[in-house]
Amino acid sequence: MNTLKTYQVTTKFALAAISMMLVVGLYSPLSAETHILSNGLKVNVYTPEDLQQWITEEDGSLLMEHPDGGFLEMLSGPEDPRFPRTGINQFVPINESHVIAALTCLQTIAPQVTVDLFLLPSPPVMTMGSFSRRNVIFLSPGFDVVPLETVAWVTLHELGHVLTWAYFDQRPERWEYYLELRGLDEDENNSSAPHANRAREILAEDIRFLFGGPLANTSGGIENRSILLPNQVSGLEDMLIEFLNGNPMAPTVAVCSAFPNPCNPQTTIEMQISEHTTPADPASAVLEIFNIRGERVKMTHGGQYRNNRIAISWTGIDDSGRSCSSGKYFYRITWSGVVGSGSIALIK
Repeated sequence: MNTLKTYQVTTKFALAAISMMLVVGLYSPLSAETHILSNGLKVNVYTPEDLQQWITEEDGSLLMEHPDGGFLEMLSGPEDPRFPRTGINQFVPINESHVIAALTCLQTIAPQVTVDLFLLPSPPVMTMGSFSRRNVIFLSPGFDVVPLETVAWVTLHELGHVLTWAYFDQRPERWEYYLELRGLDEDENNSSAPHANRAREILAEDIRFLFGGPLANTSGGIENRSILLPNQVSGLEDMLIEFLNGNPMAPTVAVCSAFPNPCNPQTTIEMQISEHTTPADPASAVLEIFNIRGERVKMTHGGQYRNNRIAISWTGIDDSGRSCSSGKYFYRITWSGVVGSGSIALIK
């Protein structure tokens, strides 16, 4: 393992590092350390040294603006008045080898995603702790050497958020199925609920608990202690294994609509593509219909294309030729490298 380095994060440190690179002519983009893991993950790790070229100091804060990580404001150091704790002398960035060891322990599932991982030199002002954004994980430093099991817990929890973004956020039928299986309410378990009660946090914890390996599960529990453990929820592990493997759905999402909606039983679903998108053969368009449990009930190939729109009809019939019962259904159209989704109410 690499020797853990301790950084006293101050304005002087950030500016001195950048100034030195300018003087010697080395101020050029630094590539991240890339790790290809056997479980399917590709991880680009940015160490505090790597990040210095994107960090500037302004009004007592460290500001990072990175092409992949976006904009982030960090504390100037332990002495920053916004830091809620006293008696802290230093920030200790998370060790890269500990993070990779934790991610290597991901088991049972093989998600084929690329994760950009930032080992921050100072806590972010917005959260004062680790967080994720899309496929980017920001790991906040500790105040001393962070135990390996703590690194594993935090890293795998944040990976759960990345996998949620990659495999759930463009698939409303999956979210619906998960909420029902977990006994969660879309209105009560939203982003305004207490942290441990939010559906996204519960799903991230379910992923960590079920697939994070022993190192990430030394506590034997999850953040929300008022609900069942993931392995006590019938069908949950199997559902997540099915969803969190292979390539996620293409991230390019188009606007869709269905008319009539509600329908009885026929409806036409349209997906609009950008005028800059080269349309493929309309025969290659695919419409999938899912029930509320996330099960696909119908797949239809081919549609009609005009005015940057592909249109496909559904007559309320499943793949076996039987009429579907009344209820809520979800659809997904895939065509020309673009994906669109939405819901339909079938009323008879």
